[in-house]
Amino acid sequence: MTLELEITVAPAFDWGTASEILMDVVKWLNQKGEPLWTEEQVSVEGLKSSHRIEESFIAQLKNKPIGCMFLLESDPYFWPEIEDDSSLFLHKLAVLREFKGKGIGNQMLEWASQYAKRQGKSWVRLDCDGGRPKLRQIYESFGFSLVDRKPLDEFDSARYEVHV
Repeated sequence: MTLELEITVAPAFDWGTASEILMDVVKWLNQKGEPLWTEEQVSVEGLKSSHRIEESFIAQLKNKPIGCMFLLESDPYFWPEIEDDSSLFLHKLAVLREFKGKGIGNQMLEWASQYAKRQGKSWVRLDCDGGRPKLRQIYESFGFSLVDRKPLDEFDSARYEVHV
């Protein structure tokens, strides 16, 4: 059964809502001993310092915010070689833990792909922790192809792309 999601684009976006959703995931990953983002990175101030409001999206189910993601026009840190406007770059896709395993993440990926296509883009690109095989499998099962693994600072970045 597919749940009926509504994905809201800024300016209706609320920084605090995204922070709460991301904080839910941060706490869950920390409890599992698999930290990814820090609480500082997903705080309202952290999000505002690394993203623009127009890059921000909230997924809602019956008016309840349950997921968030950021779609950037450029990503010079993880994708410095991509200088044209052919891509959207996906960051911080997160779903509240109570909705884990319900296909919400895949619906958000599908929406992001369709949104990229409507924006005239040919690709959705992302990076994730190369040492997280379950996460990588989610992206691969959706249709993303591994481009490479690229160490950045102390982060093992697995870079993926899907043609839309």
